[in-house]
Amino acid sequence: MNWDALGAMGEIAGTIAVIATLFFLARQLQVNTRELERNNEYQRSTSVTNGSDIFNQTMSPLIQDAEFAEIYLKGINGQPLGEVEALRYCTFILTFLSNVEGASESLKADLSFEDYGAGYAAIFDQINPFLEKLFNNQAAIKWLQEDAPALFTKEFFKAFYELVPLRN
Repeated sequence: MNWDALGAMGEIAGTIAVIATLFFLARQLQVNTRELERNNEYQRSTSVTNGSDIFNQTMSPLIQDAEFAEIYLKGINGQPLGEVEALRYCTFILTFLSNVEGASESLKADLSFEDYGAGYAAIFDQINPFLEKLFNNQAAIKWLQEDAPALFTKEFFKAFYELVPLRN
């Protein structure tokens, strides 16, 4: 056998090896893509579940305390609240918004939004109808203007004012 024949056989073997490697890599990319899609679906479902848990936890005082339920109804209906009622109502709002801020920070860390402003927009877009009801009260507006700025991050508070349409 001469060297040219050996060289040709080596080239053929090399070509076969490259083609086999390309098929293997293509298959590995498909498997990896499927795994990433499953992981993303899991994260989405976990996020929805966590959001539901936070909402349920925040709303549980309404179920458990009839007196607070009356305060809540007065608050969302724009009726005047006494000093203690305003304190309880605004503490409820603080709890809700703190949970929203915590959830948004968690999403920010988990999902690494390229432009996290879009993340805030999505969150507030979903809860704005509820927020409009909560802030349909002068005590809540006063709390928002006087106390709330010191209780939340500047980023969250800025997004809140930009994305939540308040009537008062």
